Amino acid sequence: MLTTEQPEEPKFITECLHAVKIEDMIDKCKHKFNNDLLKECGTATIKRLSLNPSVREVEVEIVYHPDAKHIRLKENSPIVIKLVKDPLRPEDADNEIKVKGVIAKVRNFSDSTVVIIGLRSHKLELYKSALREGMKVNKLYKYIKFAAEAQKKALSMLKSVDPAIYSAVIRTVVKDYDKMTTEIDPVTQVKDDLMTRLLSGRPPDPSQKAAVCSALRNKISLVQGPPGTGKTSSAALLIVSIYKTLYPKAKILLCGPSNEAAENLALTMIEKLRVSPCKVGRLYALTVLDKQMKAKEIEIRNPDKIGSYDIVVTTCINCGCKAVQSVMFDLVLVDEATQANIPTTLVPIVRCGKHVVLIGDENQLEPVCGINPGDLDLVPAAVLGDTTMPRLKFYLEQSLYCYLLCNGTFLKYGDLCKIEHKMLNTNYRMHPDISAFPSLEFYGRGLQDHISTRARKVPRFWPSSAPTSIFIPVQGKDIRGANTSYSNLAEARVVLELVRMLLSNDTFRIMPSQIGVITPYNNQVDLIAAKAPKGVEVATVDSFQGREKDYIIISMTRANDEGEVGFVASRNRLNVSLTRAKRAQMIVGDILSLGAQSQLLWELTEWYRGWHARTC
Repeated sequence: MLTTEQPEEPKFITECLHAVKIEDMIDKCKHKFNNDLLKECGTATIKRLSLNPSVREVEVEIVYHPDAKHIRLKENSPIVIKLVKDPLRPEDADNEIKVKGVIAKVRNFSDSTVVIIGLRSHKLELYKSALREGMKVNKLYKYIKFAAEAQKKALSMLKSVDPAIYSAVIRTVVKDYDKMTTEIDPVTQVKDDLMTRLLSGRPPDPSQKAAVCSALRNKISLVQGPPGTGKTSSAALLIVSIYKTLYPKAKILLCGPSNEAAENLALTMIEKLRVSPCKVGRLYALTVLDKQMKAKEIEIRNPDKIGSYDIVVTTCINCGCKAVQSVMFDLVLVDEATQANIPTTLVPIVRCGKHVVLIGDENQLEPVCGINPGDLDLVPAAVLGDTTMPRLKFYLEQSLYCYLLCNGTFLKYGDLCKIEHKMLNTNYRMHPDISAFPSLEFYGRGLQDHISTRARKVPRFWPSSAPTSIFIPVQGKDIRGANTSYSNLAEARVVLELVRMLLSNDTFRIMPSQIGVITPYNNQVDLIAAKAPKGVEVATVDSFQGREKDYIIISMTRANDEGEVGFVASRNRLNVSLTRAKRAQMIVGDILSLGAQSQLLWELTEWYRGWHARTC
């Protein structure tokens, strides 16, 4: 979300702090109600339970009671489940077990839900001896308290950061250019063979070099990383450049808005920084991914010893913990910065002493504000004061990256200049047919293809004259569920048939793990996932941000006579959907319905209608 609105300096901190407090108050009110409701209806029963100590996870199959069907669990969300050991003594304090962790995976079936939860290691023995099948779930809710406290503390500490960084964030005008920049060309001081090893055998492209130079020349810089342009590889190049040039003993903080983003950063650092002697540590690694066995090697088991690590990787909110607050870092790098709102991004920034780098893409997913106009009724009028929904949304739906992109300026030799913004422009992921429309529509033809058609071969059953990104028209009907989500049976059937065709192609040996199905709605996810082959990932757009698969099938879902498409027409969400595939992409939808009211979706359907004329 880009906006040119710029609050006055004295109001920035106070209004931002006020927005955080009100959001926290609304969350607590809403969650108190939900907890009481869940307790009253009894929530659910555990049908099956298994504990795997080697990877610190518990797998729980839950059968919801009929009046608790509204519960929606999301991956990568903190969770607390309160269990009753003995149903005959439900009120006894010692009869309750709290299972705390992060949801790593959710699989919804017709009569149950399977939840895999990443656990804290010190609770394993307790869980191993106490958890059993048939236990009653007394309460189930998200753990939300720490985020607001970390944001409030960061806002109170903001004035203590580097004056140039503070000025850029608060005033958006930095008067002292000398303090803003460092006259050095760091990339030229890193040997070419080292850079080639960092980037998997290829030399860095000009845009990657420019981004690294900008990051180390400036106190605060913005790097736009469109899909597949090597954001994390550029981050590794930046880190090695720091150690080889400016600060040989630098302390670096890498963070992202979610556990998955932090996990990807940690795993990238393991792979890329083998050439460097720096010590990498992952703080509070709670997600359970297939790759976590590697991540366990770098987990910081004792947060009090965080100062012994050269590079610390964690989430933005976890940067507010006591361990991180005890260390000042030379570089703070925030990945997926456009998904974190202003208060969240400020949490790691207050621990920065020299350089801040925000890496993101304003054309991909934005921060989500959970406050609706009706929620303000939960807050007393005396607390609200003159606060309005637009002011709340400004701070809670706006990323610091986009705010600085529009407003961040400094004076250079008497001229007003914008904070440097560099874009990575070389596509290393997508077949050229797949990247063509996103490059035109979202990046003004600014993406260059490094991948050749030979490097992204498709199965033999694919028509030789057809592009590797196709639109399959389906005349279906969307159905709205009780939870306001949508499903489309006709599209689901076509998607499952396409999955079957891919897996039955013996000559190309496509594995289920190479296939991903993306749809905007949870109900459509549930409908397809219930019958999809094991190993085929079916998920929403949000779950696929920052991810990739060889083959992607997109179910647009919405199809009705009125041409209503909801957030399917969101530019940012559509961009994410269309840029996940490496080899081939199939879009399933109703052409007439999609293009009826949305100019963007009309352009998309017209692009595929005219593809044959362009390729003949």
